[in-house]
Amino acid sequence: MWSQAVPSGGVWVQPGLDEMGTPLHEVTFVVVDLETTGTRAADCAITEVGAVKVRGGQVLGELSTLVDPGGPIPPAVQVLTGITTSMVVGAPRIEQVLPAFLEFVRGSVLVAHNAPFDIGFLKAALSRAGYTWPGNQVVDTVALARRVVTRDEAPNHRLATLARLFGATTTPTHRALDDARATVDVLHALLERLAPLGVAHAEDLATAADRVPDKVRRRRHLADRLPDAPGVYLFRGPGDEVLYAGVATVSLRSRVRTYFTAAERRARMTEMLALATRVDPIVCATPLEAQVRELRLIAEHAPRYNRRSRAPGRMPWVRLTDEPYPRLSVVRDVTADATHIGPFVSAATAKLAVEALHETFAVRRCATRLPARPRPEASACTLADLGRCPAPCVNPDEGQYATVAAALRSAMTGDPTAVVAAHAHRLATLVATERFEEAATTRDRLAAYLRAASRAQRFDPLARSPELVAAHRHDDTSWELVVIRHGRLAATTVVPPGHDPRRSVDPLRATAEHVTPPVPPPTAAHPEETDLLLAWLDRPGTRLVAIDGTLAWPVRSAAAITDPATAVATWHDHPAPAPTPIQPPSPDGSALRRKAVDRARWRRQACGPTTRTAMRSLLKYPRTPHLAGSRLQPGDEDLSQVPFAALAGKHLVVEEKLDGANCGLSFGGDAQLLVQSRGHYLTGGAREKHFNLLKSWAAAHEDALFDVLGSRYIMYGEWMYAKHTVFYDRLPHYFLEFDLFDTEQEVFLSTAARRQVLDGLPVVSVPVLYDGSTPGRLDDLLALVGPSLGKSSQWRQSLHQVALQHGLDPELVAAQTQLSDLSEGLYVKVEDGDVTTGRLKWVRAGFVQSIADDGTHWLARPVVPNQLAPGADIYSPTPVTWETMDS
Repeated sequence: MWSQAVPSGGVWVQPGLDEMGTPLHEVTFVVVDLETTGTRAADCAITEVGAVKVRGGQVLGELSTLVDPGGPIPPAVQVLTGITTSMVVGAPRIEQVLPAFLEFVRGSVLVAHNAPFDIGFLKAALSRAGYTWPGNQVVDTVALARRVVTRDEAPNHRLATLARLFGATTTPTHRALDDARATVDVLHALLERLAPLGVAHAEDLATAADRVPDKVRRRRHLADRLPDAPGVYLFRGPGDEVLYAGVATVSLRSRVRTYFTAAERRARMTEMLALATRVDPIVCATPLEAQVRELRLIAEHAPRYNRRSRAPGRMPWVRLTDEPYPRLSVVRDVTADATHIGPFVSAATAKLAVEALHETFAVRRCATRLPARPRPEASACTLADLGRCPAPCVNPDEGQYATVAAALRSAMTGDPTAVVAAHAHRLATLVATERFEEAATTRDRLAAYLRAASRAQRFDPLARSPELVAAHRHDDTSWELVVIRHGRLAATTVVPPGHDPRRSVDPLRATAEHVTPPVPPPTAAHPEETDLLLAWLDRPGTRLVAIDGTLAWPVRSAAAITDPATAVATWHDHPAPAPTPIQPPSPDGSALRRKAVDRARWRRQACGPTTRTAMRSLLKYPRTPHLAGSRLQPGDEDLSQVPFAALAGKHLVVEEKLDGANCGLSFGGDAQLLVQSRGHYLTGGAREKHFNLLKSWAAAHEDALFDVLGSRYIMYGEWMYAKHTVFYDRLPHYFLEFDLFDTEQEVFLSTAARRQVLDGLPVVSVPVLYDGSTPGRLDDLLALVGPSLGKSSQWRQSLHQVALQHGLDPELVAAQTQLSDLSEGLYVKVEDGDVTTGRLKWVRAGFVQSIADDGTHWLARPVVPNQLAPGADIYSPTPVTWETMDS
C-alpha cells in the first residue's frame, strides 16, 4: 500500500551485491577478427575468421578457419593479408562456419578492433544464411582507445600501433587469429586504464567510450548500489542538502547511471555531480507512484538544481471576476465566487490567454472595480475611443454586458468555438497579407487559451470528487489500484497475479490519505500530479471501480483538443451544439495527433506513393550571423556580427563548418517524404541533379525516417556530394545532419536532445569539436580551427584522380578549390538544456578569398564529387561515423 512504500524517516533500500552488475573479471569476452575480400559488407565476402575466448585474463579457447569466399580474392587483398585464392580452395563456406561460430560466442561479450567493420560483415553473412543476429553486447577497442590513449602516446589508434604501445605478445599480421590475439592484449591494457575511471562492470562498457569528463565518470560509483526498480532518487550534497530529485519509471540504477554518460550534457548537472556525495533511492511500487513522489519531494525540498515543479503555489490563473461588470485578471489564488482557467506555467502565458479572450469578447480591460451606476466624473478611456472596450464606466448597460460575460464564462468553462472562430478568421487574414509574425502571435494566444481552459475543465470534476477508485491490469495479470481524493493520489497498491483485486479495495480506501477539499477548479494536489492521474485514468483498459461524484464535462469543450491548428480545422464555421456530458474523458490533443500520424502511416503503406504531396509551408533554415572577426561571404553583407563578449557564461557546442548544400528532410500531412533545399522543395530539374543521390538515400530509409520524424520534426543537414570550394575525400556520409526542428514546440533541439531523438537512425551528424562553457578568450575558440576532419593527408592527389576520372582539367579543378588543409571555419551553437537558443558562424578569410578569386559559382561548374572514407556506405543501416573511421 501507499503507506508501506518507504517510511518517512529516511530508511532506504539496500540492494544486494548481485544487483551491482557483473564484474569485468567474471565477463566472458570473445575477441574476433575477420579478413575479407574488400571493405563493403554488402558485396564482399569473408576469407578468414579468428576468435579468442577469454575470461579473467585466461584464454578459454580459440577458433580459426579459412573461408571460401565463393570467388577470387583481389590481388591487393592477397598482398595485404597473404591469403591467396588457392589457399581458400576447399575451405568451408561461411554458411558452414557460422553454426560453430554462434555456439562459440554464445553468452559472451564480442570484442573487435574497429567493431563496426567486423560486426557489419558478420551480420551480413548471418542474414544471407538465414540466421538472426544473436544480440551479443559489442565492445570496440578503437573507441576505448580514443578514450584513454592520447596522441602524445600514439600517432593513431590502429591495432599495430596499440599492440606496440602495450607490448602485446602477438604482433598483428593481417591474419585473423594473430590479430585477434593481439586485440586480446590491447583489450586488457585498455581495461586497466579504464578501471580508475569507474569502468568495473560489464554494464559500464556500454558507455565506457563516451566523452565524459573524468571527474564525472569517477563518481559513477554513486549508482552502483541502487536497486533495479522504479522509484525516486535524491542526489545529496554536503550537509545532507537535497541537490536534485528525479524519477526512474523502470530502473533507478539505470536512470542514475545516465548522468555519468555522454547523454548528460547539461552544465548544471555537471556542477551538481561535482557536489553530490551520495544518491538516496526511494523504491516505489509503480511508475505512477514514483512520478507523484518526485513532484512532492521537489515541492518539499526545492532542490536548487531542479528547474521545474518547484513552486506550484505560484502558478498563475486567469479569473473572470464576480462583479456587476466582470473583467479578466491574472491572479495567484482561486476564489469560490469567480470563474477561472489555468494554471499557467508563467504570467506571460496567462497574459496571452487573456489577450485571446479580449480578442473575442468585448469586456472591459481596466482594473478598477466599477459601480452599478457610473460616477458623474467618469470618462471613457482610449480603448473605448478605439472601439475595443464597451465602456460601462460611462455607458452602463448591465443587461447587454451580462450577455457578453455569460458567453465569456461559457468559453472558459465549456465550448471554445467563439474563441477558435475569431482566431481562425484573424489567422486567415494575416496569412493572406503575409503578416506572418502577427499570425504567430495570434496562434500563440489561441494555444495558451486552449491549454489553460482544457486543464481547468479536466481538473474541475476531479477536484469536486471526494473519492475515486480505479484499477488497471498489467500484462503479467497483476492489478494496480489507486485511490484519488480531490485530484490527489491518496493511496496505491499492486495486487499480485492470481489474487482477487476486489479484496484489496476496502483496506486501501481505509488507509488512504485524508485530503482536505479544495476550491475548484484547482485540485488538492500539484497541478502536474493531477495531470499524471488524468493521463493514468485515460490509459486503455483502466477501470473505474467506484466514484463519489461525477467525472464528466461537455463534448464541445476545450478539453477535447488543445492543438490550435487542429482546433481551427475542426471548429471553423461550425455552430456549437448544446453541451452534453460524456464519460470517460475525450482524448487530448497529443492522442489525436498520434492517431493522425498512425492513419497517415497506414495510408502510405496500404496505398503506396500518392501523386500529390501535401506539402507543409516551407520552413527555411534561419540565416546565421557571423561572430565578430569572421570574414563575410558574398550575400552575407546584411548579416550582423556578434561580439565574442556576448557569449560569456553560455554553453556552446562548436562544430566544424562544412562546405556543402543546405537541405532538409520532413514528411507532409499525407506522410509523403519532403526534401528541401534552402528556399524550395526539391521537385526535379537540371539544377537539382547533385541532390538525386540524396533523394535516393532518403527514399531507401523512408520508413525508418518516418517512424522517428513523423509530422513533428524537420531534419536539416549539409549535403556533401558535390564539391563547392572545399574538396573532401574522407567523409563518413554525404548527408550530415546538423539541426532538428520540433514543429510542435517550435524550437531547435540541442545537440544532446537531437542525438536522443535520432538514436538508431542511419544518420551521421556533423563533427563536434567542442562542448562546454564559453572559453575565456576568442583565440581559445579559434584554436579549434584546424585541419578538416573530412580531408585525408592525401586529398590533393585524390582531387587530381577524381578530376581525371570525370574528364576534367585537374589544374582548372584545383584552381577552383580551396587548397588549404584547414576547415572552412566554425559553427557555434548556444544551447540551454534541450534547446538551441542561438547560432553563429566564423569563416576563415582564406576560404572567402578562394571564392572571390575563382569568380564562378559551383553550380555553374561540372559536378566534382567529394569522396567517402574507406568502408563508408551511405545505404548501410549502420553507417560509419567520424569516430569509427579509424581502423
